[in-house]
Amino acid sequence: MGMVFSVTSRGEVRVPDGAVVTVRGVSDEMPHDKWQSNAKAHATASTAHDLVNLLVIARLCLQRMRGRLDEDNPLMPLIDDASLATRSAGQLVRRMLDLAAGRTPAVAMARVRIEELISANLALMCHAAQPTAAITTQFSAGDAAVMVDALGLQQTLLTLVTNARDAMPYGGAMSLSTRVLDPCAVISGGFVEVALSDQGCGMSAAVRERALEPFFTTKHTGTGLGLSQVRDFTEGCGGELRIRSAPGEGTTVTMVFPMLCSQRRGRANGPD
Repeated sequence: MGMVFSVTSRGEVRVPDGAVVTVRGVSDEMPHDKWQSNAKAHATASTAHDLVNLLVIARLCLQRMRGRLDEDNPLMPLIDDASLATRSAGQLVRRMLDLAAGRTPAVAMARVRIEELISANLALMCHAAQPTAAITTQFSAGDAAVMVDALGLQQTLLTLVTNARDAMPYGGAMSLSTRVLDPCAVISGGFVEVALSDQGCGMSAAVRERALEPFFTTKHTGTGLGLSQVRDFTEGCGGELRIRSAPGEGTTVTMVFPMLCSQRRGRANGPD
């Protein structure tokens, strides 16, 4: 039979011979703010771990559904879109785990053809716009390429579409467009614009001035992080975020990214 110990509320342990030993744990040696930070990191990592498990189950279910349906089944595109969404979510959760563990998340900056990436994620954006809004596209950037994190750009576009949808609760259309700025008009070289316009209520000057503040929101259930994240992502890629909005005139959010050098030279000098 093992020995029985009793622990007091002050962290003292009473051993069988009557002696009292004060036990000092990790939290006693560690400043409270650091201990609290570690506790939050552990809780975040635990939550991320559980999310990974749930996402694995979701992906397995989607694979089984795919295996039971014919390729021409009308549900196949929805299964493909859901599979893409779960893969992206899994990558984001792994970045959360890296942050919680004190590691720098593996952000994959790579050469991306802007219109190719938008086209690959257009179905997800259309789902995000539903049920009240529809998306039209106006592409004119051609094969222009930029250096970005593809997953980050995917999430940024989804954020903009979700914001535009919420600004049109009674329905409407949003337009997603791309274009290349004239290299001759920009001293530092060519740039690519990606703009999303909506037909929503628009922002007052006071709201527009605070729109990029973290945690500022006019939504009842909003987090206030969307546009600030879009701004941080765009600037992290060496670009710039612009917002044009007025009450009753809708909102246009434009991301401006530098083109890769080879694209700048090609467009500045004309086709080979």
